[in-house]
Amino acid sequence: MFIIAYSITTFFFLVHKIDLFSEWRFITSPLLFYIIFIVITILCIIWLHSQKIPPLTKVKNFFLILLLPILLFVIAINTWETALHDIFPTAIGFYFIAYGLILIYQYHKKHNQSIQNESEHLTQKQKYITGIIVIFAICAHLFFGISNIGKAAYVDERLWIYDRIEQYWDNIKELDFKNTRPSDKPGVTTAIMSGPGLLFFDPSNFDKGTLNKQQIEPLFTALRITPFIITSLLIIVIFLLVQKLVNTSIALF
Repeated sequence: MFIIAYSITTFFFLVHKIDLFSEWRFITSPLLFYIIFIVITILCIIWLHSQKIPPLTKVKNFFLILLLPILLFVIAINTWETALHDIFPTAIGFYFIAYGLILIYQYHKKHNQSIQNESEHLTQKQKYITGIIVIFAICAHLFFGISNIGKAAYVDERLWIYDRIEQYWDNIKELDFKNTRPSDKPGVTTAIMSGPGLLFFDPSNFDKGTLNKQQIEPLFTALRITPFIITSLLIIVIFLLVQKLVNTSIALF
């Protein structure tokens, strides 16, 4: 009942916010829909509160009731031009994050005991095999990645190869910490990881690729190699996290 009520209200609210469906509007202001949403939400909370189920299950059921109207919002935002405030896509994003965290928590709680039992019963041989597979994955990633790491140029990468990485470390050297604030290309972590490449090459000597063309590939390799090695080693972190969350076989996969 609440799903239907929310969905119908959402539908007519979106009709009011999408100019393409203006002929379907029967009121001039969306205020009525806000009031209906609030009333439905209060009634839904009262109904859920009366149910003899755990509090987290009540929250999960409330999110489930909202799923269909939320999907209507997602379809509308990604299909038509709407007059919706920016708060709506932001709220939708938080909805999916919160709902996902609840489902993950419940799954983890349900299977936690079996995961612990599995980790306790791994034999020494299985542990060795697991370690070998993880190391093999890292080595394969390093082998295929490093073999071609300097052979391609990417559109936005020039912004940090020829400018921002060098600028970041110059600011560090000058103790001008205010100007080391993060940039979108790259962020501070990328600037830090790529820094060792500056020991071998000065990007400003290349004048954005027009000079020393024969050394462009070594330049790319020097600035990309450290971040690539670090991200390759993160395979270990990913494996351990997934193993803890689910189980060893899925983590290995």
